[in-house]
Amino acid sequence: MPLHVSLKKPLIWFATLCGLLPIMAGAHPIDDAQRTEIESIIHQYLIENPELLEEMISALRIREAAAAQAEAKKVIEDKHNQIFYPGSAFVAGNPKGDVTLVEFFDYTCSYCKESLKDVRRLMEQDNNLRVVFIDYPALSNRNPVSMVATRASVAAANQGKYVPFHLKMMGSMTPLTQKSILRYAKEVGLDEQQLLQDMNAPETYARMEDDMDVNAGRVLQGTPLAEVGTEIYDLTLATAAGQRTKSEDLGHREFILTYKTFEPIGPACLAVG
Repeated sequence: MPLHVSLKKPLIWFATLCGLLPIMAGAHPIDDAQRTEIESIIHQYLIENPELLEEMISALRIREAAAAQAEAKKVIEDKHNQIFYPGSAFVAGNPKGDVTLVEFFDYTCSYCKESLKDVRRLMEQDNNLRVVFIDYPALSNRNPVSMVATRASVAAANQGKYVPFHLKMMGSMTPLTQKSILRYAKEVGLDEQQLLQDMNAPETYARMEDDMDVNAGRVLQGTPLAEVGTEIYDLTLATAAGQRTKSEDLGHREFILTYKTFEPIGPACLAVG
């Protein structure tokens, strides 16, 4: 039976056809000719109304953004203490503040550095703001200085200089190098020899375990290199199979590492609760 449809109101017909096609197929099986005619009508409508595709893409992006926000909210609820009160993190501002801002960052990340002025402004404006800094060298597989800077900042805490050293490195407008890291250390009053010693101490690596999947620093304590290598290999396979990394468990979404895809998606490293 031929299917005749007027396209005077194409949007209504398009929606109707898309909604009724499965019903028609179930209640009264349609033949190939009818299916071809329906598909032709839909195709013609899309050709004549291409703006519909933009509306569909826009609606999809809104839906995906809402889903991502809901997922982030769930992660924050499920991992509340791990995110807002991690034992390995460093706190600035008011330790007993009624609002907590958590920043996951990499010292070689341009987005993270851009956020510094806003973080400092918020700290100056609100005496009840508690700021949690969580070092996460996400770019260390592309830039070794990322891990060097993280170890240096963690080690600086032993001399009570974490926050000024952190602000100094984050405020650097030129790419960090090992030489510039040591120069900034001197500028904030750190003892260089003590810093270098603490950077390579097992305790420094241990403090980074909350947001690192593998503590390769165990090699310095005598753990066989083959054992650590096997752990990395097994973890890589598990991650490729869908196992979440520690950073993903913490809700860190600023960067997706290069064994998947590398896609900067802005300042999603900031969480406020």
